[in-house]
Amino acid sequence: MKIFITTLAMLFSIITYAQEIDVEIEDDEEMEVEMEDEMDPSEMYKDLKHPEDIADAVTDGLKDPREKTEAIFKWVAGNIAYDIKMYDDFKTGERDKKKGKRIKRSEMEEHNADKVERALKKKKGICEDYALVFKAICDEANIETKLIKGWIRNDPSKLRSTGAKHVWNVVKIDGEWLHCDATYASGFLNNYDEYVFDYEGESYFFPNPEQMQYTHFPKDTTYKLTPVALTKDQFKKRPLVGKGFFTNKITKLDPNEVAISVKRGENITIAFESEEKLTEVTCYRPKTDEYIIVKHVQVGNRNNVIIKTKDFKSGPIHILANKELIAAYKLAVVK
Repeated sequence: MKIFITTLAMLFSIITYAQEIDVEIEDDEEMEVEMEDEMDPSEMYKDLKHPEDIADAVTDGLKDPREKTEAIFKWVAGNIAYDIKMYDDFKTGERDKKKGKRIKRSEMEEHNADKVERALKKKKGICEDYALVFKAICDEANIETKLIKGWIRNDPSKLRSTGAKHVWNVVKIDGEWLHCDATYASGFLNNYDEYVFDYEGESYFFPNPEQMQYTHFPKDTTYKLTPVALTKDQFKKRPLVGKGFFTNKITKLDPNEVAISVKRGENITIAFESEEKLTEVTCYRPKTDEYIIVKHVQVGNRNNVIIKTKDFKSGPIHILANKELIAAYKLAVVK
């Protein structure tokens, strides 16, 4: 679940208004065509419920496989809302009334097809449903796609956890398997358990594999993110990263383990490289709900964030840029 709260922008039509004023039919038709060209596919084809129809609509006129894949990804992320009730039921075993009975391999394809049909009808689902819907549409567009099972770490309140079990996709582009995650690109639940669409393509559509290694750990090493894959223990010990890590294109994070030990009164330096010019760099302490002023030095791509630990107690610290989480650590203050 994402922790960023935003306002969902409402898209409204000007076609009805245009019909009420004195315009020539030809001009009105041109206006509609121009609008359709400018609208995002996820806004234009919300009511479609069949994978073949969605594939035809959102990839119409596109030839590049990457562009086709992105159009499908945006549609799924922009139209399927996360179903928190289904997730809760799934955790307690109530979702599957035949709990304990494994689905036969011969019945798996039909079982998955039913999930896709339900998700597209209700426009809701959990991670597996997002991945299955994405694959079903890609199949219709002749894009080779597979489901990946593994773990995701993205909850700053669980710094020492391997994360939650998760399902996402890989897509074969120019002979290379690239990872993408429509579930987390889609949006988040706000403080009222209302789902808010908030597309995050940079973080979850073909992101830098080195960056994605901080959040995703595939169970099948065939689809490892980088040539030298992390072990599960190494994955668990990494700093937890957030939206700012991806949007600012952070690399070479140091320290590169979540646990930091420092003597009381000593300074901490968090170093990393960023392709973006960072602003409003701060340190947030969740236990005391306070922001700490830091010394931020950026020379070229290199950044040093220096934090004075006077009066600090042990606990989590978050490094933020423009209020977006870059990295979270577990700080141990010793005498």
